[in-house]
Amino acid sequence: MYPTLEPFGEIILLEKFWCRRAMAGGRTGKSRIRYAQQQQGEEEQAVWWEPKVSVTELNRYQPLSLWGKLQHFFSPLSVGDLVATWHPHRPGMICKRILGLPGDQVLLCREQAERFHLPPHQRLLVIPDGYLWLEGDNPLNSSDSRDYGPVPTELVIGRVLLRLWPIRKRAWFRRGEPPVLPHTYGAESTVLPAGYQGQMIVRSIPPQPTTRNKQ
Repeated sequence: MYPTLEPFGEIILLEKFWCRRAMAGGRTGKSRIRYAQQQQGEEEQAVWWEPKVSVTELNRYQPLSLWGKLQHFFSPLSVGDLVATWHPHRPGMICKRILGLPGDQVLLCREQAERFHLPPHQRLLVIPDGYLWLEGDNPLNSSDSRDYGPVPTELVIGRVLLRLWPIRKRAWFRRGEPPVLPHTYGAESTVLPAGYQGQMIVRSIPPQPTTRNKQ
């Protein structure tokens, strides 16, 4: 999970209660599709508002208030959260970022489609109910869902909230897209949100506060 987390020597705090009881938009693909379409408005509109923003962009102009931290703590499991889970194929724990929830669609390359036994000429993998699509923040050096597929939610240990050690680093982990790193643009998977039907995606970014120039 570099650069968000170092491989060794860091102590983190996990939230284990709320993250196991709810997901943003619902726990099933059908419920998340209905919720997403309601949020978007009319189904026939040609624009899909996409709120995903990299955590590196959030840190520049949107400091997390105390109320925002409490909302994060009590909120359902969402895309952009960091989670600690048990590895699906071997003993041990891993820490990854959620890029997809049930009902979301992952655009796969040909090798991945063959690995996951999709029908010929099908490149979209729909994340099934009870599963998450997890990826590391350094996509060029990460073993994640691109290798072993969606991860069962029952393997989730908790949501990563705070860094307790070392204290010199930022303590609170932000919810958002993976950080923007040099030479890694496009290396992460493309995940289409539940309910998306080919509309033009418009990136929705929180407004940046403006400052007045001193005369």
